[in-house]
This record gives sequence, C-alpha cells and structure tokens, in this order.
Amino acid sequence: MKLLFRLLTLLFFTLTALSANAQAPILTADAAILIDARTGQVLYEKNADKREYPASMTKMMTCILALEKSSPDQLVTVSANAADVECTRLYPGYTLRMADILQQMMMISDNGAATAVGEAVGGDEASFAAMMNAKAQEIGATHTHFVNMNGMPDADHYSTARDMAKIAA
Repeated sequence: MKLLFRLLTLLFFTLTALSANAQAPILTADAAILIDARTGQVLYEKNADKREYPASMTKMMTCILALEKSSPDQLVTVSANAADVECTRLYPGYTLRMADILQQMMMISDNGAATAVGEAVGGDEASFAAMMNAKAQEIGATHTHFVNMNGMPDADHYSTARDMAKIAA
C-alpha cells in the first residue's frame, strides 16, 4: 500500500509538472497508470495492460473482501499456516480483532496477517482466492488472477497496472 501511495504521489507530481512543462514523465517502472478514481478517466499510462506480479498490492483485494464480508469486531485467530508465512509478526493461536489485523496487514504489509484474514473470511487459501477472483471480475479487473491473499510469489498470481487501479479505486 505504501508503494502504491508513493507511485500515485510520484505520478501526480510528475503529471502536474507535465502539464506545466509539456514534457512526458520519465518513469523507471515497467508499467504504470494514473486514473481519476471517481470517473475512471486515465490521466497517464505506460504499459498499463502488461501482465505483472502484483506482490503486496494483492492485499488491497484481501482488505476489500474482509471489509465486505466480516465485521471490525470479528475475532481472527492466527493459524500455524498464517504464522509460518514469510514476513509476519504473528504467532499461532494469537487472536486479534479484524480491524486490528487489517491495520497490521495494510500498514506494515504483514503477509501472515493477510493469510489469517483470508482464512477467517474464506476458510482456506483456495476458497479465498476464488472469492478474490470473483470480486476482480465483478469490478472489471479481467486481467487479474489471484492464488493467495498476501501476494507471495506464484507464477499464476498476476495482474496489470490498469486492473490494480480499478481495485484501488
């Protein structure tokens, strides 16, 4: 989420400079897009439909589904599976409120927190990934396929900058 915010901020300032100087922005990213979240109007794009690995931006979809399908006070107990995921600060049996674990997932990009959220909402990784894919289709992110709730590497886990913008909006 921090990376997405930085990218959007960079693009905003770049586009502001672009309108003042009439020069194209120089980005090192392979793919990027800037949209008006209210209208969907594309303000800038570079390889926006190129298939990329979404990494921790995956957690946006995990958060959307958790907000839609649980309550902030729902208790989430961390499984051994969730506690074993790379880059987590959680341990098996730890119980938190959904609101608190979502904050940990989004603010520090905790992969174990994302796994625990997905398990609490969907039962297991495969079921939650199916929910994620259905939601992606529903919002028009048709070039996206999720296989996990945290963005850990997998060849079948992909998206595009355009689809990620739709999810973020």
